[in-house]
Amino acid sequence: IKNFLKQHDVNYSEIEHEPVFTSEQAAQKRGSNIEEGAKALLFLADGNPIQIVIQGNKRVDKDKFKKQFQFTKLKMASADQVKKISGVEPGAVPPFGNLFNPPIQVYATESLLQSDKIEFNAGDHCKSIRMNASDYKQIVQPIEGIYEEK
Repeated sequence: IKNFLKQHDVNYSEIEHEPVFTSEQAAQKRGSNIEEGAKALLFLADGNPIQIVIQGNKRVDKDKFKKQFQFTKLKMASADQVKKISGVEPGAVPPFGNLFNPPIQVYATESLLQSDKIEFNAGDHCKSIRMNASDYKQIVQPIEGIYEEK
């Protein structure tokens, strides 16, 4: 991830902290607002892996998502599937599905992309990255939508 950010001349800061496993823990350990957390979730949409990125204090409204993007089935990936798809443990998945092998489509909520800064676990429960949301949007080019609930 850091190499990808450097290749695109993106300014970012790295934060090392105690292990975190929830958005609430991450915000507390990072000393930030939970809304800045980019929660990177893996789903199977009609059987194919996709990544949905939302603010740390929000949840995916699966019915809204399916309707907006015309999917029939949307199921959260199991812990084993998360590791197989992303190469990292659940809870440490970065919001860069475009860098997975093979790459997967990334979807992100408008509310997250309109934030000033975002923070996320960088493939490790003890390392986070903070960067401009506008830079994230530019280099990942996620499909934008409105499909979250509180």
